[in-house]
Amino acid sequence: MSYLLHIRFDFKGKTQDKKKDVEAAFPFEGATAKMNALPNLKWKIWATSEDGSEGSGFYLYPTKEAAKARAEQAKATLPHLDEVSNVKTDIWEVLDDYSIATHAPVDVPLIAELKK
Repeated sequence: MSYLLHIRFDFKGKTQDKKKDVEAAFPFEGATAKMNALPNLKWKIWATSEDGSEGSGFYLYPTKEAAKARAEQAKATLPHLDEVSNVKTDIWEVLDDYSIATHAPVDVPLIAELKK
């Protein structure tokens, strides 16, 4: 069984350029390295709303405990960024068999295992 964590927040950049605002708040090298170092993470999808007013992350974890730990960490740290407010998290139980049958990347190794 897998667990999908959805972290969502309001995002207000300092310019009207969504790409520049995201890069300023979450510098690519540092942000992706930080996510790749998270324990028990299988993958993360980064997303923004079309107008750039919301940011979102989708994380796949092998256990509910790991998903909860990341949710708590995000709620504690993301609001410290000037651009971020109204952080919300939801954890969903993934129907692995159905998801695998429709080619969802559920049965993949942890990121940490790929680095070995």
